[in-house]
Amino acid sequence: MPEALDRAIAELSTGQRAALQSSEEPVLIRAAPGSGKTRVLTCAVAKKIAQRPELHHRILALTFTNQAADEMRIRLQVLLDPQTLRRVLVTTFHSFGATVLRHHGSYVGVRPDFSVLSSERTSQLLLDVARGATRTAGKVMRAERVGNVVLTRLKNLNFPRPKMATEPPRDSSDFGIEVHRLFDEALESMNALDFDSLISRTYRLFQEQESIRGLYQTIFPYIFVDEFQDTTYAQYALLGYLVRRPGRQVFVVADDDQTIYGWNGASALRVRQFIDDYAPKVIELTYSYRAPPEVISLANALIRNNAGRGAERGGMEPSEGRSGDEVVRAFWGFQNERDEFEAIIAELKTRHQDHLGSVLILGRTRSLLGSFKEAIDRAGLPASLRERKDEFRSSLMGMFEWTLHAAATQDDPVALSEFARRVSTFFELSPPIVGATNLDGILHTIDDDTTLRSGDLSLKAFASLIRTVLISGVKPETLVSETVRLGSVPSLSALCRNDESVELLKEEIAVWRSICSSIRATAGELPDLAAFSQEMVMHSKEQLRTAGAVTLMTVHGAKGLEADHVYVVGLSEDEFPLYTSLRPDASPELVEEERRLCFVAITRAKKSLTLTGAKSYRGYDKIPSRFLGEMGL
Repeated sequence: MPEALDRAIAELSTGQRAALQSSEEPVLIRAAPGSGKTRVLTCAVAKKIAQRPELHHRILALTFTNQAADEMRIRLQVLLDPQTLRRVLVTTFHSFGATVLRHHGSYVGVRPDFSVLSSERTSQLLLDVARGATRTAGKVMRAERVGNVVLTRLKNLNFPRPKMATEPPRDSSDFGIEVHRLFDEALESMNALDFDSLISRTYRLFQEQESIRGLYQTIFPYIFVDEFQDTTYAQYALLGYLVRRPGRQVFVVADDDQTIYGWNGASALRVRQFIDDYAPKVIELTYSYRAPPEVISLANALIRNNAGRGAERGGMEPSEGRSGDEVVRAFWGFQNERDEFEAIIAELKTRHQDHLGSVLILGRTRSLLGSFKEAIDRAGLPASLRERKDEFRSSLMGMFEWTLHAAATQDDPVALSEFARRVSTFFELSPPIVGATNLDGILHTIDDDTTLRSGDLSLKAFASLIRTVLISGVKPETLVSETVRLGSVPSLSALCRNDESVELLKEEIAVWRSICSSIRATAGELPDLAAFSQEMVMHSKEQLRTAGAVTLMTVHGAKGLEADHVYVVGLSEDEFPLYTSLRPDASPELVEEERRLCFVAITRAKKSLTLTGAKSYRGYDKIPSRFLGEMGL
């Protein structure tokens, strides 16, 4: 084996090395927060492929976010030589589905240059279809409720049914079945797929085409899955088609205590389902090398209150002794959220003034964190609120993204219309470009204007750049640098619109380049435009972490991250746990997921943990979060 891999394995603990000693049987690694599961997983992947260099098999490593895939890929680059590394495909479930469908999607009605709809575009299309259907049927139903039925059906692999008979739908559930059919027809007419359809269409392909299913089973005899507890039913079923054949091995890493995406189809029962279906060898990684013992004690006390937690599950164990005083602090009773914010800001200025970049502030909701970010900004401290963004918000980068989509799907009227709108807005065209039916027609329209400029960038020069970069096959990531060079732009401020900040544009340029690098690592150095466009949609446009600045995030967004000093804010009933989980008709599982969210939040801390809450939020009186009492605070 490579020397770097030998060293990495030697540095593992006894328990971690045990996870690498498996035979060809299925393996489940139950890994506590901070137990080194990513290191174990990457060592397992590298060892599996390095031990048998004479075999020409490949390894498929699946995870749930592009960020996690990038991290795993970087670790593997240290352990394997470039030629061996090419035999490992590290990707997300959605990206894997897109790759399969680009090659074989015609069997299920998908052309290779299909569009991938962002979450925002999917929601809008679903609402449009549902509203149109309810009007046609003369039904008074909430389109949002019907849309939720469709999304649930997609995640559970309920395929569209034929057109309904004359009997009218009785309720939103019945009507959702009809809207699902109409939504599927709309996607097919657009040659588009939403995120859920990427999985369901790939599943259907494997279900109907045995030869294609067998091809992928042969190519990938070994499959590794990170964060397995986050799988939806559809993803789990798709995985089954890949591994249910003699000689296939599946190696999954999971922690059911960190199942926090129930709203997206994940279930805390998925791990037990895997145990029942595959009878794997189960290895427990309980020692946390991240959290101090005091935090681990709180986490164990909290999570054992989940009645749905398996009786066989033990608790986390510290890797070292007591850390010292003031590792854990709890402050509840601020008069309102403003007082809570001001108290924490005062600490940022004193306790953390020399290391603001090591502070992570977590909250249950984006709205609370947004208010906190405004307070920090007023205090003059550097801070960034990180959140998932489906699309770029600056005019320039938004135009570039839609340029890419229009070039990749040149007969998609939605992409062409949006590209024309973005160009018209950015260059302040009057009248705007309308009526073009293909990309070349839009570029010819632009060519007719030889004088219009935006800052120091001429419209005709931009059209020439689009042809050179996109149509002639130059790497799309050069759009930014070539635009600046071509226009001789003295500063980025000349490319900002509508009071946009230069900071936003700089941030999104950095994100664009990061995404392009990630796409090349997954799809090759020169992926075709369709692949590039599809992957661009599947990557979050979330800003990169800002050095030297306090980071604010929702707990969902912080999954997998860690920080020296963590603040968890808003620990009052109805805030955390969220009020929707406390309704009389709410499922008990909702409160259990809220508790798992709190468990995830507190286990991000490496050195100190501070928990805060107020008596009032937005003018409504509150009482302490039940989670504080369960932790003994």
